[in-house]
Amino acid sequence: MPADNEPLWPAGVVPLVGADGEEDREHLEAWCRRFAEECEASAAGSDLEDSEAFLHPTHSNRLLVINSEGEAKILRSCADQWRAKAIGAGVGTMTVVVLVAWLLLRGSTGGSDILTFNEVSHGSHEQEMQGRIQASEAMKQRESWESIYRYMHPTRTVDSTNNASDWSTPLTTATTPTTTPTTPTTTPTTPTTTKGPTARPSVTPPVASYANNYVSNNPLRIPVYPQRSQNYFIIIGDWGKAGGPGTCQFAVAGKLKSFVENQKKAGKNLLFIASVGDNFYWTGVTPEAWHEDWEVPYGPNDPNSPLFQIPWLAIYGNHDFGEHDPYAFCPHVFPNTFVGSQAYSGSQLNKERNPKRPDSTRSFWMPDYNYHYEIPEANVEVIALDTNAKIDPNQIAGNAKARGLADALCGGRDVSQNFLEALAKAGEALVLERAKLSTATTILMIQHYPGWCPRALFENALPPERRGKVRLICAYGHVHDQKCVVKGPQGCMDVLSGGGGGCCGPKVNLAGFTAVHLDDAGGAWVDVESPAVRMEKDTCSW
Repeated sequence: MPADNEPLWPAGVVPLVGADGEEDREHLEAWCRRFAEECEASAAGSDLEDSEAFLHPTHSNRLLVINSEGEAKILRSCADQWRAKAIGAGVGTMTVVVLVAWLLLRGSTGGSDILTFNEVSHGSHEQEMQGRIQASEAMKQRESWESIYRYMHPTRTVDSTNNASDWSTPLTTATTPTTTPTTPTTTPTTPTTTKGPTARPSVTPPVASYANNYVSNNPLRIPVYPQRSQNYFIIIGDWGKAGGPGTCQFAVAGKLKSFVENQKKAGKNLLFIASVGDNFYWTGVTPEAWHEDWEVPYGPNDPNSPLFQIPWLAIYGNHDFGEHDPYAFCPHVFPNTFVGSQAYSGSQLNKERNPKRPDSTRSFWMPDYNYHYEIPEANVEVIALDTNAKIDPNQIAGNAKARGLADALCGGRDVSQNFLEALAKAGEALVLERAKLSTATTILMIQHYPGWCPRALFENALPPERRGKVRLICAYGHVHDQKCVVKGPQGCMDVLSGGGGGCCGPKVNLAGFTAVHLDDAGGAWVDVESPAVRMEKDTCSW
């Protein structure tokens, strides 16, 4: 709101002329000040009441507003609005004066020609106005996207010259999900990759299908003790607290390290840690979070930590998407790399998919959104699935506002949601493939959500000779508890392990992790509720 002595227009500009110009100017100033007050109070009770505003990154007199539904708007500042109104009022007054003078002049010469003003083609005028309105709306939509884009990525440029015809053919050409050959290798293979474009096209293509690409036959060369019952693995979820580990994440990490240390003293070998999603709250991993939320609490690179160089086999949860990893669900919009014609841009994917991932994160394993990992020496296989298309879309990235911001960078909700649906279909195809080809007797299937483990799909596709002989364990998080959800003749079948301590306050209901111990008969038993792996209720302060 301007001060009483602050001018409403640049020095030397007088909006009204004539004998009464000064008096009219004072009336207009008073009206403009009232308008400014109303402008600043207009957010209350309007559709902007529950919105967040950011300074426009390229126009200092504009605001970028994201409302509670995730919709983006560009608004001029109140000061800019009342200045424009004042100048508009002055120009309008001058226009009226000139028009009246012209009408009087024309009337003095007969007036019959005045009617020709209304004889202009009404249809042509309407078409012209409609075209202008459509062009204006298109410009506003593009300006809204560009503003969000520049706000998120100030060092990248926007290519305004591309058009829809440039993107008429999707980048992804595979029609059925496939996997790379499972020939044993000493090191993970690195697909040929190329750098992505440096500018986002104005129109993005839908992704109709997705191909899973990865190496599966123990590429990390996980060591296995000769006696099967000497080996075990851990399941943990919902652990990476936003802004660095809190007291509960540290408490669970400390309990986990003590457990592993005690198992080591008992002669047991930890094969891997399966992470069932929500690895980095609230909206994806940041460059700092790798160190603060993963390396610091767990010590994967600390030789003195019991978890030193233990592989983490991970998948995406709903909070792993969002503004910090916006292209994870639309990699074709802004690729980091390509494998064949398929684009990749997820920040948690392995370094060959995301070259910007720190070198210190090699033991955090996510070669693709869907993948499987075989450890033949232990007769164990992990099937990792992305099921983020199965839930309410507004839960992805945490809420509608955060999802809307990420969707805007992708080019719209349809673009990102189509990609998630393609991932889900590729995951289902992987389940059918592994049911037919796997020889493991213990299979761990991880995805993020309760109720979405495709157990029936897998078991119904097993060859007749393997039915009833496979120990399938479904594990997930999302709900911040530690418990066995489904029990069967072989023990716990479905495990909820979302108590890693990353969410939410003030107390995490049941915090902890899950241990799965292999036996010598080809099966396994699950420990998710004992005091050794679970903290007491409401004792873990977030």
